[in-house]
Amino acid sequence: MIGFRIGDLHVKKNNKNSKIVCINTNTTKLAQVNLIKEVFGCYGHFYTKNRNGVYDVTCLLDNSFSFLLHKQDKIEDWILNDKTFFFSFLAGYTDAEGCIKINNGMASYRLGSYDKNLLKQAYKKLKGMDLHPNYNLETKKGEIFGGVRQNGDFWRIGIYRKDALLKLFEFLGPYLKHSSRVEDLKVAKENILERNRRKDERKKANYERAPVY
Repeated sequence: MIGFRIGDLHVKKNNKNSKIVCINTNTTKLAQVNLIKEVFGCYGHFYTKNRNGVYDVTCLLDNSFSFLLHKQDKIEDWILNDKTFFFSFLAGYTDAEGCIKINNGMASYRLGSYDKNLLKQAYKKLKGMDLHPNYNLETKKGEIFGGVRQNGDFWRIGIYRKDALLKLFEFLGPYLKHSSRVEDLKVAKENILERNRRKDERKKANYERAPVY
């Protein structure tokens, strides 16, 4: 919940004395609507309106969800120091801000946002687990990327090595909830296994063709 909230949701109270926590977002993707309903809908009142292809999503929760109110550019220590909590958090953040794709025939995992410190913490954690991440400033504030002027510096984590991706997918897979991310992970894993299979076949063929002295 926390990772998904930081990545993609607005959370507020109408006033400081209110006992209602209001979650809200706008999206053009029905999969995102379904995800919010799955994660939060069972805990409160869920509403959605379609306005010319844009879904306005609202979920009203009780005061026990006040922990979602504060959005910060940070991963709390209790999350970082526990492998299960960390990958649950990272999955939520990936559902909101991540991308698992096939580019030029090769699978990749990318996670990008304006949350510089949060991403740097995630990068260090992933690096410490030998997952070989990259971390870089992709677009500076004010630059135009994809036709959109960036409101702040945009940072990116990327993982591209096959062995690291397979390891990451094993950790991340059980916690992903966004239907598109789940399917993308499946396709990416199949891509890596197929590339490994072809590599093994080439090695076997080269071995069989090698001269015997």
